Amino acid sequence: MGAAMAHLFVYGFMNTGAFLFVALAENWGVGRRFEDYNGLGAEKPFAAVAMTAFLFSLAGVPPLGGFFSKLFLFAGAVEAGLWWLVVIAVINSSLSLFYYSRVVRALWFEEGEHDLGSAPTALYAALAIALIGTVLLLPGFGPVIETAQEAATALFA
Repeated sequence: MGAAMAHLFVYGFMNTGAFLFVALAENWGVGRRFEDYNGLGAEKPFAAVAMTAFLFSLAGVPPLGGFFSKLFLFAGAVEAGLWWLVVIAVINSSLSLFYYSRVVRALWFEEGEHDLGSAPTALYAALAIALIGTVLLLPGFGPVIETAQEAATALFA
């Protein structure tokens, strides 16, 4: 249960960050299809780097926060005898990587032009905070998992 709580903590940063990127794209007047994101990496590199990190972290690619939170989550499930559930989760993560890589390809490898204005500073600040929580949380992940395990013990003992 502690590993699940730690994963939800990291997942909150990753998922919030991805939706903040979508909010930025809406602010810029960019659509919601893969093709609409073509070339945004060249035009708005910080936002595109952040979205790339969020998507790869959601898929569980190392060394991002999602990898470590999934590692602890899957290890806890195996210890509980739920190895079959871990197999399903790993397959699902692999499939999500295929889907997420389509967005990354559109951001960085496809040509596109947009008439983008500036974005609200608050959205960029929130995106940066979510990125820090997704990427820089790694050195502090030990205390996160320990705190989550203590909370799970207190709640479910």
